[in-house]
Amino acid sequence: MEFGYEFFDHTADLGVRVRAQSWTQLVHAAGQALYAAIGELAVGDAVEPLNFDFSGSEPAYLFHDYLGELLALLDKGRMVTMIQSAQCDPHHLRIQARLGAVDHQRSRFLREVKAVTYHELSVRSTPEGIEATFIVDI
Repeated sequence: MEFGYEFFDHTADLGVRVRAQSWTQLVHAAGQALYAAIGELAVGDAVEPLNFDFSGSEPAYLFHDYLGELLALLDKGRMVTMIQSAQCDPHHLRIQARLGAVDHQRSRFLREVKAVTYHELSVRSTPEGIEATFIVDI
């Protein structure tokens, strides 16, 4: 299994599949994929720590909440630049990250991502690690 992310066509939307060996890698690759779906985003100089703590009924919904938070931060001109750690159990997803300002002058925006949908949303364990699938509404 190759780790990282890949895009796949999905009707009028864009599908994303992410493969990783750990939650830290999964969260990192999913963020990179979401940003790549939007374009080539550049970060400015200011970087600060940010902790995420999501509670819910299952890992796929927690993962969805994280991706939705990335889009909300992007609307405020901020983006995650690094994932330091991520731990997930059936009801909690905790992430320690670094956050920076989007450098709009150096960024190249290719498409608008309106939302991460629940359609085909999945997070599952595999013999090699973890695989997540999500669809972005473009």
